[in-house]
Amino acid sequence: MVNLSLGFHEGPHDGTSTFDVMADKMQGKGRLIVGSAGNHRADQFHVSHTFASADEAPLSTFIAYKQAPSANNVGGNIEIWGEEGCDFEVQLSAYSIFNKQHKNTVTVYPAEGDMPEVKLGSYVTGSYSVSSEISPLNNKPHVLISSAITNMRNNYAVAITVVPKTKGQVDIWADNTRVGLESLDIEGFTAPGNASTIAEIGGTGKRILSVGAYTTRTDMLLENGTSTSVTETLGNISSFSSYGPTADGRVKPDVAAPGCLIISALSSNDLSGTQLVAHRYSDDGRDNIYGYMQGTSMSSPFVAGVVATWLQAYPELTPEQLKEIISATARTDDSTGNLGEQGKGVGGSVGVVGLAVVLLAAGGQRQGHDEGEDEGKCSFHRVDAPWKMYFAGHKSDFGMYRRRKTEKVPIFYRKFLFLSKPPHADAYIDGESLL
Repeated sequence: MVNLSLGFHEGPHDGTSTFDVMADKMQGKGRLIVGSAGNHRADQFHVSHTFASADEAPLSTFIAYKQAPSANNVGGNIEIWGEEGCDFEVQLSAYSIFNKQHKNTVTVYPAEGDMPEVKLGSYVTGSYSVSSEISPLNNKPHVLISSAITNMRNNYAVAITVVPKTKGQVDIWADNTRVGLESLDIEGFTAPGNASTIAEIGGTGKRILSVGAYTTRTDMLLENGTSTSVTETLGNISSFSSYGPTADGRVKPDVAAPGCLIISALSSNDLSGTQLVAHRYSDDGRDNIYGYMQGTSMSSPFVAGVVATWLQAYPELTPEQLKEIISATARTDDSTGNLGEQGKGVGGSVGVVGLAVVLLAAGGQRQGHDEGEDEGKCSFHRVDAPWKMYFAGHKSDFGMYRRRKTEKVPIFYRKFLFLSKPPHADAYIDGESLL
């Protein structure tokens, strides 16, 4: 069981990157990866458009520098990916914000080989390097623009324009570290949105279980007695949690878990002064500190821990079975929003309900029963959707039924233990047996 809390935005965002392919191949029976979806939903770094034909208007946006370019602040990457078979032209230009005009335009794709030094006249000091390819990873056209400018004239910006030659989808991602994207509220330029802000490494892999964050706490009480709060809504997907879909249209993240103002261990060697300390105590001369943190790097370990217990119960659990069980047992409600973009939200009972399904997969007989119940083995059956389960006397969204002669009888029981796989037990997800 591996948990990944890494992520960046350089790559195809479709599961075909070298890392994603490697991670998919490494997983299998008893080998699972859970990854953070990313904390970039509110950041401005991605635009996308699907051209219906070559006659459509171009897609244009501006490069937004996080800090003004200078001799001490050089760099930033933008990637443009088209879908397989899509053809287009890419132009860089110095744009006069005051006159609303392109002043110097250079076509950088298609090009004969790389363009290591693209200059935009006297409006921009320095240059851009551009490389392009039909990617061997996925047969998609791919353009990488790297900034090496050190200054820009006042009231000017650098524009990226994609001119379609065929129909097809084109995505532009900035690295979101040094550069983003923006429209400057100028007509004809596209502003970034929060869709497809899911991060590479952890967020886009086809077999990786990608985890977003939802909010379970909005208030903090610090060790000095100060109280404060964050502008989040309890039970909702956290405002920072990255959205899907992936570039190939898959729902991501796969699930969400608590990730807002989680109290966790802090480093006693952190001298940044930015820690939000909730509690500390000394033990054998060591300062132990606990404080508030948030992000999908907090939520993915929640899920990884739950999945680890499932893996302990059923060591042959596969990534595909894991996603099916998560999908069947995770809570969905108004707070999880559009499943086409966000994925599903984890409810508080998903751990025990999912564990019950995994135990069914491992197989076993029930030990212990309520008064009035017959002794003996139980059979478990997929019944009417949604599944129904009676656990500790409380009804949830999964189903376990005991067959008594020809009648399915709901079992209310306080505790259960599976010991071995009986020949008459079975469990199904979407019609497929897990046994």
